[in-house]
Amino acid sequence: MPLGRHWSELETPALCLDLNLFDARLQHVVDEWKENLQNWWATGSELEIPSLAQRVASFGAFGLSHDNVSPAIAASRQVSLPSRLSQIPVHPDQLRRLCEIPACLLPCDHYAQAEQYSDWGIRTGHRFPVLIEVNLGLDQTGVRPGSDARHLALGLKTLAGIRVVGVTGNVGTIPASPDLRWLNSRVRLLTDLLPEIDQQPSEQLRVHVVAGGAVELLRDWSDVTDVYTPGLLTAEWPYGTRSPLKLASSVISRSRLERAVLDVGRFHLGGISPGIRIPATTIGRPLPDIQSIEISDTVTSLTLGPESFDLIIGESVEIEIPDPELTWKLHSTIYGIRDGMVEDVWHRPFVATHSP
Repeated sequence: MPLGRHWSELETPALCLDLNLFDARLQHVVDEWKENLQNWWATGSELEIPSLAQRVASFGAFGLSHDNVSPAIAASRQVSLPSRLSQIPVHPDQLRRLCEIPACLLPCDHYAQAEQYSDWGIRTGHRFPVLIEVNLGLDQTGVRPGSDARHLALGLKTLAGIRVVGVTGNVGTIPASPDLRWLNSRVRLLTDLLPEIDQQPSEQLRVHVVAGGAVELLRDWSDVTDVYTPGLLTAEWPYGTRSPLKLASSVISRSRLERAVLDVGRFHLGGISPGIRIPATTIGRPLPDIQSIEISDTVTSLTLGPESFDLIIGESVEIEIPDPELTWKLHSTIYGIRDGMVEDVWHRPFVATHSP
């Protein structure tokens, strides 16, 4: 087992999570939303690892949002927090398995989806909690605001196997200097729908908003009760642009003084991006003058400047990842490192086709 070893000693490619940076992000966002008395829901691929979901819960997240049913069930077995699906489940097997987590919030933008939820709810004796999802301008999922949304809310009142607990919508990326009238109009599309929903005597109707960018502006809207911000892995996090996820890769060839070839490519990184950076070796020696990076399916070729000529075969380098969520899905094992030392190892239960 690599526990206790320095990450420079890991077999590569090795996907590593910097726990110092991850924990700092997590503590920052939890403290910020708690101070404002709004519920913060964690999102992101890392929640499919039950121990990481448990870590997020221990810091004080209100709930966990999952892309699909399998990670939601896995997390629920170890974490006693509210859960929500971000994608609408429609396959019968998904709906059947939802019975394992009957309190999971389900999005709905069409009566046909709600009918399916209700049918399973009646069969199992559970009334599934439902959020009406409204299209706030991204034109992806979500019922059209206005009369369509009101008609859906009225229709859902007739279904015995569900209970509508609130509304939700994705405002997209909020710019640093937004038109606040625009943001207010997006929130109003949600709050204006609340009078059409039958409120349960013991429950407050909730307004769930998904957003990226300048999410801190949502603190000024007291009507927004629940907030979903970008996943903690992202390189575009509103509280800093360096992802805690990074990749260790070894030099496998030095055919010329100014060239080095690494043992990772698109199959390990998820694609070609100008955002890829290689700042240093894994022992911390800076590589300040890498002049170009060429990525193929399985290897990456570097053109080196004079200050990096001393790279040797077998030495490993640190790669900063521009699309951490995508890279995460391509690896079966993740190493949790703190101050360069391996503290934990996780094996992903759900792995994409091109897994190293």
